Amino acid sequence: MEPVETSASSSGAALANKKQAPVKGPDGRGFFKRSLEWFWGAEPEGDAESAPARALEYERRARVAAELARRALEPPEPFADGSPDALAAGLYHQSIVWGLRSLAERHSVSTGTANGNGASARPTPSPAKPAAKAKADDDAGDDAATDETEGDDTSSAADSEPSPIATESDAASAGSSVSGHALGDLAKLGVSELWQAASPEKLLQQANLTPAEIGEAKQQTSGCSFADYADLPSDDQLRWARKLRIVAEGLLYGIEVSSGRYSPPWLSRALRVGLLILLVGGIGWGAVSVREWMVELDNIARGKPWTTSSSYATAACRSPAQKCPESPSFFFHTNEENQPWIELDLGTIQPFSSVKVKNREDCCSDRAVPLLLEVSSDGKQWKQLARKNDVFTTWTAEFASVEARWVRLRLARKGMLHLTGVDIYK
Repeated sequence: MEPVETSASSSGAALANKKQAPVKGPDGRGFFKRSLEWFWGAEPEGDAESAPARALEYERRARVAAELARRALEPPEPFADGSPDALAAGLYHQSIVWGLRSLAERHSVSTGTANGNGASARPTPSPAKPAAKAKADDDAGDDAATDETEGDDTSSAADSEPSPIATESDAASAGSSVSGHALGDLAKLGVSELWQAASPEKLLQQANLTPAEIGEAKQQTSGCSFADYADLPSDDQLRWARKLRIVAEGLLYGIEVSSGRYSPPWLSRALRVGLLILLVGGIGWGAVSVREWMVELDNIARGKPWTTSSSYATAACRSPAQKCPESPSFFFHTNEENQPWIELDLGTIQPFSSVKVKNREDCCSDRAVPLLLEVSSDGKQWKQLARKNDVFTTWTAEFASVEARWVRLRLARKGMLHLTGVDIYK
């Protein structure tokens, strides 16, 4: 919705009234009231924007397309028939188009040109011509009639195909034609015309997109269809999927914020209550965090490389990482084999006296038993230090201090092995 401009006279009256208001001195009750209002939050004035049903439907399609694309980029397991990056790029492309239609529908309603249901935009009257100019035009009218008739097809074709990298000022200059004709039937608009009709640049910039990113997305979505991504090299498929994801999610975020649905009062209040709880429990949390940080400093396995007997075809971290967003449930996963294992290389022979093993928690924790803890100084001769026969969540094996370079965890049977973390302490 476009803001309503306040006239100079009303602004002046408001300023005069403000100046005449008496200035109150410090008041303890007023301070308490203002503090309470800040903490609890005042009710918003007015309701959120009531969008037309067609705009809400377009927005719903945009969200569904973006959700499907996100699931394609972040699958729980690898796809059996190849990479879905091209599909994800095409779905984000479609999400952007549906989002643009939703915005264009909102703009058409606000200007009274909603798909033919509102009043059509009136053509802007041309300024009056000087008498001499009008006479010259009349004299040349008959000669130019034939040329204009022959040029109708060419000029209309040129006018109906705006630049794919149109700027915000270009959209404003073409506003009368877009709002008058193109918005009369949004389903017939091309993608470049939708960019002009929707004018999403301000919303995308509020979502922290740069003008360069916006222009690149505008050119890409206007210049190809969703099917074209399958013909790109695999690296370009993933690159465009990530680029279009930023634009699609930024567009949906902008629509939600502009419609007044992003931060309801209950959410603000919940955030403030949460802030209070964090402040009250901050000291205790800080003490625990410092303690955990100091313990982590003693973990000599931190940053050390590891190898496994085999690698299962699923998401896993890359050595030496034991935590990664690609595999939150475990950092390695072997194939089903006889006595699978993982070895950690400390780099040099070092003394240590305990090993903490964190098992997978989302499922299948029984796969990690019976588990053997072994050490070696040369990588060939191994000595068993501990054994865990019962299913566990976290197992801490403590023993008399030993010196070794390699630490191995080995499953004492045929099966799969996967763990969430392995820490080694002096």
